[in-house]
Amino acid sequence: MSLISRISPGRRHVAVALVAVAALAAACTGSSKSAAFTPTVVPAKCPADVQGIVVLKMTCGYLTVLENRSRPAGPTIKLFVTRIKPPQGHPKPDPMFVAGDLAVVPDYAGIAPMAQRLDREVIIMDPRGVGHSRPALACPEVERLSVSSLRVPTGNATLRSRFLNAVAACYHRQRQQGNDLSSYDLHQNAADIEDLRNALQVHEWGLTATGTESRVILQALRDYPQHVREVILDSADFPQTDPFSEAIRGTRHAIGQMDAACSADPSCNRRFPHFAQAVAKILARLTSKPVTVTVPAPSGQPPIRISFDGALFLRGLRDLLAAIPRDGAGPQIPALIHQVLGSATSSSLQPIAARMATDQTYCDGYQPKCDDLHPLTEGAYYSILCRDIQPFTNRRALAELAGHDPAYIEAFVHDPYLDVCTRWKVRPADPSVVSPVHTNLPTLMFAGQFDPFGALPVARQAATTFSRAWVKEVPSFGHNVLGTDQCSRSIRNAWVDNPTSPPASTSCLHALHLTFTSRVAP
Repeated sequence: MSLISRISPGRRHVAVALVAVAALAAACTGSSKSAAFTPTVVPAKCPADVQGIVVLKMTCGYLTVLENRSRPAGPTIKLFVTRIKPPQGHPKPDPMFVAGDLAVVPDYAGIAPMAQRLDREVIIMDPRGVGHSRPALACPEVERLSVSSLRVPTGNATLRSRFLNAVAACYHRQRQQGNDLSSYDLHQNAADIEDLRNALQVHEWGLTATGTESRVILQALRDYPQHVREVILDSADFPQTDPFSEAIRGTRHAIGQMDAACSADPSCNRRFPHFAQAVAKILARLTSKPVTVTVPAPSGQPPIRISFDGALFLRGLRDLLAAIPRDGAGPQIPALIHQVLGSATSSSLQPIAARMATDQTYCDGYQPKCDDLHPLTEGAYYSILCRDIQPFTNRRALAELAGHDPAYIEAFVHDPYLDVCTRWKVRPADPSVVSPVHTNLPTLMFAGQFDPFGALPVARQAATTFSRAWVKEVPSFGHNVLGTDQCSRSIRNAWVDNPTSPPASTSCLHALHLTFTSRVAP
């Protein structure tokens, strides 16, 4: 299949309108020219950072699309595309388009093996504003605050002011560079996917997404469902649920699941009883009296001082739960909590502090992935946040949901991202963007038992508007189960070959079990 293009069916109405205008002009001037724009893909050498981590055969290119599709003669942008072939040769028809978390560079190394597992071509695209796509909407102004954001309590007014000033500086720089920031929203991202399908002349394909990028895939289902064969969502976000409310519900759900899992394990229950109560006591203690923890900094820089109040501890715990079992810390969580409960000191808080020391500004506990391999592109995230999410968030309902818990209030009701849009001034989208998605397309959803970002109850509720959806809980896992769980992958791989039927065999899920440890590794 060559990297060639043709006009998107989803935009034929634009072409028809332009032809009509051209015909009218021709009647008056004798001209018959049309100004329709056709997205194109041009082959390019794969960048070294991508080529160095993908071992399967691949090709790269750039898709050129309009920045704002309501302006056919307006500026264009370039979106980086990677196509990965299965090594078996003669792949099955219907490739798979794969998206990662919102405004995060795709995990090429993690996604690439899917081509071999599915025996299908896998297509990845850096979203507009992200990664190798151009322009880039990164905000180094915000990133420079990463270390200082940990030195003071979460709600520190001076830090919040510096953060919002940095957001404003990034916004004005991007505007001065000519970027139309209102055009980096869910609708335009979804249209990019459809333009790519047309440019590659793919008749039908599957769509899969992890975490927050599910919002883009679901918008694509809403706007361009005609050529989608099946959908796979891992640890998904849904448009009708804002991330601030989900932070409260999801974190409480994950803590409750850990409490139940430890209680059901005789050894864990004996050594570390009443997990949820222990967490509540720690949050209250640190809210009343924060503890300063000093951890080594990378590259010989000065040590990093972290001020642990209840809100920051809650964010750190949310991050720990999401990473089960990706970083191996999951079995230690009950032991860690009771260690801190016994003595909330710099020493007992070291394991969580070490994880947060390289945090991007306001990332850990707010975004599902925060590390050097998955950096958040702030500007791309802010545009979607301020167009499609924050304007439709009910702050009063959010406060009621948090109740009288100071740690939840400070971390999530006073979430710094709720104020970003006072500086990142883009127009709110139409309210329909947050309505539930109704579809009859075959959809398979996975949710980890301990995931505080894509909680199982949210997925089950969202699936009620999908006439052919199957939701699978993955025991002993947090966020992004398909990233590491062989059982979930086997279920997905078999289902893709016959997506109109329920997954054939899911018995391997029953064998998944988290074995707790009694000590915290240094």
